[in-house]
Amino acid sequence: MAFWDIFKVNNKPSAVNSLHETLRAQFPDNEEKHLILLACLAGLMSKVIYADFKVSDAEKSTMISSLKTWFALSDEKAETVASLAITDMQEHLGLDTRAYCTPLVEMYDVNTRYNILKVLFHLAASCNGVDNEESNEINYIAKALVLEQKHFVAAKATVKDSLNALK
Repeated sequence: MAFWDIFKVNNKPSAVNSLHETLRAQFPDNEEKHLILLACLAGLMSKVIYADFKVSDAEKSTMISSLKTWFALSDEKAETVASLAITDMQEHLGLDTRAYCTPLVEMYDVNTRYNILKVLFHLAASCNGVDNEESNEINYIAKALVLEQKHFVAAKATVKDSLNALK
């Protein structure tokens, strides 16, 4: 490497995480902002579904349907994102939640981040209701997404019939 090479500008933004790199390679035509959303969302979904230390088929299918419904993904793309999130789950769990939330806070408005909370609660409710561990994890995510308590409570209310704490 020559001395002047250190001053060259790299136009390709660095990856948020390894899932972002994989998605960038698999879907090169997508815009970077959308890939970052998918990578961060997949990491957050991994944290929520593994909060109770088990991943069910219902949670995986809910993850796929949520990606298709809330983020208008094709079947192929939703299944790819979900399977990558689940297969690399141990790596995603090792990253701090803020590593997933900071890019979302910088790039998206409050309504989009609130919708992410609703998706996470529906995902948690898909298998035997929302446990305290899952609710606590989503509460931590809400704080990292720089959302107010009212957003957390409103998102939680969308699955009020599935809250195990109320049963």
